[in-house]
Amino acid sequence: MALNSTLCRHLALAWLIDTMEHPNVPNLQARTGWPRRTLQDAIKRLPAWGITVEYVQDYHASESGFRGQQHNAGYYVLRDWGMYRREWVKKHLADVFDSVELAFCE
Repeated sequence: MALNSTLCRHLALAWLIDTMEHPNVPNLQARTGWPRRTLQDAIKRLPAWGITVEYVQDYHASESGFRGQQHNAGYYVLRDWGMYRREWVKKHLADVFDSVELAFCE
């Protein structure tokens, strides 16, 4: 199945945010291999695709509490898939991941 790679990048990212435990930029970077700035830009553009993502600050996730690692202490939560259907993405996940050269892991 031929899919638009730009759309698939955003759907794959939304899927990872929706399914990963503690999906922050360092964890997403480790999972995707994408550069930090690419991830930050893609996350910032998700609302333009109708996908609602919220950053939740979690000071308890960092051993240093309020000192030092505040920017890595939070994580993203997918609130709304918008016009996209999570069921469709799940059904075509292997194709979506393949189109952006991500390893597919169920």
